[in-house]
Amino acid sequence: MRTMKADITRHGRKRCRERVGISKRAVDKNAERALEYGIGHRESRGRLRHYIEYLYNAEGGNGNNIRVYADKVYVFHDDILITVLNLPTEYRRTATEQQKRQNAQ
Repeated sequence: MRTMKADITRHGRKRCRERVGISKRAVDKNAERALEYGIGHRESRGRLRHYIEYLYNAEGGNGNNIRVYADKVYVFHDDILITVLNLPTEYRRTATEQQKRQNAQ
């Protein structure tokens, strides 16, 4: 399996520490996992897919690679982490089910 290298902006690092609750050293590894294992637009279905499309449009094209990983939304521009958002509660169950389905393949 190929590991992806994620660069992180200062804002992305700050938001990841704040919203995920991890140390400075763990931010890089967490962003790489989100980039590699997170649910992207193509893998998502239903209301979660509509939410990702909404975020893409709200970012104005800056966040062209949005991933859902561990109840958080990671907004990347290609492989550069821009920010981390909390996934709204109504999408968490769907995201967990889709993550399990994706990992089973």
